[in-house]
Amino acid sequence: MPTPPVKTAQHHRSDANSGVNGGGGTITVGVFVERVDAADALWNQCDEPLGRHKQLVLQPGNVDADHIFCFGTPWPGSGKLAIPSMKRRWAKFRGTLSTLRSEMAWAPFAGRPADQVTVLFGDPPPAVEQAYVDAAHTRTDRVFGPDKRVKNPIVLPVTYHQYEDVQHFRAMPRQEKTVPLVAITSGAAALPGHRERMAFLRKLRQAGVPFELFGRKLPEDLGGRGALLNKSAMLKPAAMALVIENFSEGDLYVTEKLWDSLMCWSLPLYYGSRAIEKLLPPEAYVRLPDLGEAGVQTVKAALADRGLYARRLDAIAHARTRPLGDLRLVEWLSQSLSAGEGGATWPPVMAGAAAGAVRS
Repeated sequence: MPTPPVKTAQHHRSDANSGVNGGGGTITVGVFVERVDAADALWNQCDEPLGRHKQLVLQPGNVDADHIFCFGTPWPGSGKLAIPSMKRRWAKFRGTLSTLRSEMAWAPFAGRPADQVTVLFGDPPPAVEQAYVDAAHTRTDRVFGPDKRVKNPIVLPVTYHQYEDVQHFRAMPRQEKTVPLVAITSGAAALPGHRERMAFLRKLRQAGVPFELFGRKLPEDLGGRGALLNKSAMLKPAAMALVIENFSEGDLYVTEKLWDSLMCWSLPLYYGSRAIEKLLPPEAYVRLPDLGEAGVQTVKAALADRGLYARRLDAIAHARTRPLGDLRLVEWLSQSLSAGEGGATWPPVMAGAAAGAVRS
C-alpha cells in the first residue's frame, strides 16, 4: 500500500547520535512500546549491538529522535496516566474516557510532523478500541497493523517473547527433543479467543491427550505447571508446540506464539488466521481445523505419528530463517522508513512460493 517516504527531520536529530555508523543515512528512532518501559526494547531483533540495524539506531524513550515508532498506543509501562480526578469522572460520564486517555498518551509527541511518526498496532483487532485507532490517525497517516480499520493494513511483522537475541537463535543447533508436546499460554479470558483457547485445553485434558502446560494465571483444573521466566527453556526440548492465536479471522494476524516455537525447532500445531499461508511452507506446521473435536483428533494424530517430526525437520529449518531474517519487525521498519513513493513490499514473498504481498 503506498505511503509517503519518510524524511529525516534535522531539528529533531540527537547530536549525541548523529554520527553513529558514520552518520549520513543513519536514522535515530525513538521506540515506544505499549505499556513497556525498557531501555532495550526490540534490540534482541537487531543485527548489531545496542539497537543498531542497517540505517536505524533504536533509542527507546527518546522523544527527540529523528523518527518516532510506537508499537501500539504509547502508554507508559505502568499503563497509568496522571489524569485529574474531576476530568476523569467527567470524561467517564460523557463516555469519552478512552479518547481522553489516548490524547494524553500522545501528548509527548505534539508538534511532530506526521511523516516523522509511525504506529504499528500489534494486538488483535477486538482488543484495540476505536478511540485508540482514531487517535493514531490524528497524528500520522503511517498507521499499520493486522486490522482493516487502520490506514495501512499489513501482516503483523515478527516479534519475539524470549530473552535471547537473533544471533543466539541463528547459531543454535537443534536440541534433543525429549518432550512430545508443550503448550505455553496465559489464563487470560478477556477476549472470545482467550476463552476458546481455554475451552480447547480442557477438551484435550478430558480426552486424555498428554501435554505439558505452562503459563501465568491458568485455571487450576487445567493442571498447569506455572509461569516461565523464559519460554525457550521449555520450547527447546519440545518436539511440538500447541499454538493457538487469540484471533483467527482474516489473513493478517499472526504473533510471537508461532515464531517462538519455530525458532526453538518445535513443530507448531497451529490454530489462527490465514496469514501463516503467506509466510511459511505448509510442511512447517500442522493446521488445526477447529478448536472442537476435529482439532482434538488432529492433535492426537500428530502425537501418534512417531515419524512426523523427523519428516518435517527440513521444513522447520527453512521456516525458522524467516523470523530470524526478513520477517522481523526491525526489517519492516527499516524498509518502511527508506522506501520511495511506491512503498515497501510486505510481507516479503516466501522463497519458491507465489504468496501475496502488499505495499506498505
